[in-house]
Amino acid sequence: MNEAEIRQRLIERLRRQAQGSSAAFISELCIDRFERRVDLVQVGARLAAFEIKSDRDRLTRLPGQLDSYCRFFERVTVVCTLRHLAAVQSQAPAAVGLWTVDAEQGFKVVRSPRLLRGQRLEDWLSFLPVPELRRLLRSHGRPAHGTRESLLVQASALPKTLVRAQVLNSLRAREDRLAPRRAQQLALAEARQGRLVAPTPEARLQAFLSRFAVPAQALVRQVSGAHSSSSV
Repeated sequence: MNEAEIRQRLIERLRRQAQGSSAAFISELCIDRFERRVDLVQVGARLAAFEIKSDRDRLTRLPGQLDSYCRFFERVTVVCTLRHLAAVQSQAPAAVGLWTVDAEQGFKVVRSPRLLRGQRLEDWLSFLPVPELRRLLRSHGRPAHGTRESLLVQASALPKTLVRAQVLNSLRAREDRLAPRRAQQLALAEARQGRLVAPTPEARLQAFLSRFAVPAQALVRQVSGAHSSSSV
């Protein structure tokens, strides 16, 4: 399995868990001044990061990735194939969770992640783009103009719990906006790979008509009847 296949299976597995049923999932989220890109982020009651290592991946960047993830996320887990298990165990801090994945046996939890509480206010604020920083400041009666740096100075006086809540809401809303586009891109990619057959125009019309109470056959009969009447 490649990274994309593992990620899709991982999302399906996480959605079946109680804490994942209502969570949002973001693929390839950039953090730490765009120096790191997280394979999968789960936005639920906690902000969790998942780093995927398939058989095609190397582990040379793993220590640096985990160092960043443990600063920005409340839970961090590495999901790797059996080939990498021993090496990941030797490199990952004890607080980092570890799962293995196998095409036939699925996922196995080797160890669960511990809750990380050391996130700094500035790290939480880094998740917010400028428009959302301004919205956050206005909602608390603070000046909301100027550069990003000046906005961060104003926001640094806010309680960390408040900023954390804003980040979770922001990430959920962002994913809601992007989800339809990502689903369309995934469907197109699968169609190109031959996994799905692109629907014909007739099939798309039938799917559209099926959304209404009147059956498509009845509509066809009505249209035919109208043509017959007009020809009399």
